[in-house]
Amino acid sequence: SQKLTGKLEEARITAQAILMERSVAAQANAVIGINFHYTMFSGNTMGVIVSGTAVVREKDGQMTE
Repeated sequence: SQKLTGKLEEARITAQAILMERSVAAQANAVIGINFHYTMFSGNTMGVIVSGTAVVREKDGQMTE
């Protein structure tokens, strides 16, 4: 239904925002390999799980010591 689709989209956006907040807190400036998983918990409750790897991306040609 459209109501369920809307709730899942809202949950996906929230999960992605949390991933980004945690990445910034870890001093990353990019996240790669983002995956979304939808899961069914007991009682017909659905959840969204997001994962990704927080990285520090250097500008082209810039080296760090």
